[in-house]
Amino acid sequence: MTFTTSGQNTNSNYSTLYLLTDYSGNILASSTTNSFPANNAGLFKIYGLNYLTSAGILNTSVGNNISNISGSCFDISQPFEALICPAPGTTCQTFDGLYSFNSTGGNTAISTVFVLTSLDQTISQISTTPSFSGIPAGDYLIFPVNYMDINGLIIGANFKNISGNCFDVGNPLFIKVVSLARSQSGKILICVKANLLF
Repeated sequence: MTFTTSGQNTNSNYSTLYLLTDYSGNILASSTTNSFPANNAGLFKIYGLNYLTSAGILNTSVGNNISNISGSCFDISQPFEALICPAPGTTCQTFDGLYSFNSTGGNTAISTVFVLTSLDQTISQISTTPSFSGIPAGDYLIFPVNYMDINGLIIGANFKNISGNCFDVGNPLFIKVVSLARSQSGKILICVKANLLF
């Protein structure tokens, strides 16, 4: 996975580090070049970190959150989202349009919904339980949303445009849905379940 960058301080006294995170900002990998291996399917964020080399930078190792990075002279770009699709022939998650999953880590004192979107994040379904039905064949993302105040959770709207004073979005699941007709074509399909974490 490669990408184009611009706007960073290219003075010889400065360094640039690129950070790949999950949707919640937890660092998965870092690179001094504009590329990362596309090992796993899912929705990720990439940040550019420009800093004064002599001053150094802290908390950029795998497992830290992007919000915990610190230093005396640095700047972090706005993230851009990178969607990595499964390789052809990847196993599906359901062939009958029904999908249920486990979800952990949300604040049980406030409301939680699960949002099924297309890969461009157009909202297809919204559920108050960790399950969906009637899903057409295709590739989808499922976002867990914990909230007290939120706007924009509407079928047909884009998930990127949700807003509110108090909400949190967990890491999305990538699921593949195939039609029953295709599943009966003589090929053996293995459909697997997954866990959804905040």
